Amino acid sequence: MQGMFVKLAAVDEGDYELMARWLGPSVGGALGMGTQSFISAETVKEYFGGRTGNCAIIKTREGEKIGFISWHTQRYEGSYEIGGIVGEPKLWDSGCGADAALAVIHHLFHDRNAHRLQFTTGLYNKRAVGMVIKLLEEREVVLEGVLRDHCFLDGEYHDAIVVSILRDEWYAKMDEVGDLANTIPEAEKEEARLAFRRYVEEHWKDDIGRTLIS
Repeated sequence: MQGMFVKLAAVDEGDYELMARWLGPSVGGALGMGTQSFISAETVKEYFGGRTGNCAIIKTREGEKIGFISWHTQRYEGSYEIGGIVGEPKLWDSGCGADAALAVIHHLFHDRNAHRLQFTTGLYNKRAVGMVIKLLEEREVVLEGVLRDHCFLDGEYHDAIVVSILRDEWYAKMDEVGDLANTIPEAEKEEARLAFRRYVEEHWKDDIGRTLIS
């Protein structure tokens, strides 16, 4: 998967140590996890590499590993919670995190047949809240509610907000933007359909053939 600024790669065994460092006690860990806790590479692997979890490393175009993004199945297959962190402070306002999120959204809707995606953001994270407000103003996502006292950080509780987007809403937006990025070009797909149609027309003269190519 690739965005405008970043590319996403599979997590290597050695990346869990890096992810644990990003999620540990630090400003970045607080923004990403809503807490200050020590976490081991084994715990990270168990959580993000489990049955319901998926994760990708965020890299710059030059190949530098700068963070990760994850998506976890919710109540039913096709419903996901997306989260992530840009672990390098120098890139917090660069748009890399948003770019990675858009790449995953496209992947889940366009390649994995997802139906619903949601995001949860603590009301202490200025950057994330600012991005969510922009998305709400542009009607890119829908505000579903407020989770009261959802996070505990710096000696006090903080609310969090939940926003979501559905598959048809994403595709409606993409229709405004232009063609979706496809794995296989539409022209090649059409060539395959026409080749099969010609075969059926030549070899299947009965009602079954007409049903196959209708």
